[in-house]
Amino acid sequence: MKTIVSVSLEFQHLLPVLLVEYADGTVEYLTGNTDLPNPTEPLADVTTATNNLRATNALIAGGDKSKATKNLQTLQKNTLNGLLTSNAHYTEDRARKLSGGNILRAEQIINSSGYHVRGNAAPFNPAFEESASGEGWAKWRTLMVPGSTATGILWRYGIVERKNVTPDPGILITHHTPTLSVKIGGFRSGTIVAIQFAENDLADRPKRSTPVFNHNQPDPYNWSEFIYTVIP
Repeated sequence: MKTIVSVSLEFQHLLPVLLVEYADGTVEYLTGNTDLPNPTEPLADVTTATNNLRATNALIAGGDKSKATKNLQTLQKNTLNGLLTSNAHYTEDRARKLSGGNILRAEQIINSSGYHVRGNAAPFNPAFEESASGEGWAKWRTLMVPGSTATGILWRYGIVERKNVTPDPGILITHHTPTLSVKIGGFRSGTIVAIQFAENDLADRPKRSTPVFNHNQPDPYNWSEFIYTVIP
């Protein structure tokens, strides 16, 4: 049973173009919020940092892939994350204080702020689909968000007995590809494969297709929901 409520910091792992949308939401919901009248970081500062990052995202989406611009994007993302994290802690402290131990009331306050209650955040689920299949194989693809600094895609997949069953992470196989798609074969006809992906922006990851994920270590990635494919 939940006895304490916390604000989720999942936004710290969002891609830059998604982070600005999240930040916009916190400014909208904190503006005029009587339960949260004095955020630690002024909303005007959050708006300025958000607009700065938005402008740089647009430059990269428009074709500017220079190292200087990417470094600027990283700096701006970190600045915005710092402001958002500070206001997240403020929101959490106020929610706990005003609720007097009432969990539902604390969750209401957090939800009114544009932040999420830890454990209640919606799963990351950008465009992702099966693009082709044939006897014993299937191919999946995703659309990387414009402005992404990812060096490729991590794909995590496993065989399941039926659709909508979440596989045990311990049986999943993970591969990295520098492209937006992956083709996996060697399956028997009728096999159901569950697959998900995460954008990879960790510089120490290889840029070739190879298993890279150790399930005994903390997972640093923000995975999509699973989709399910029946192999022809």
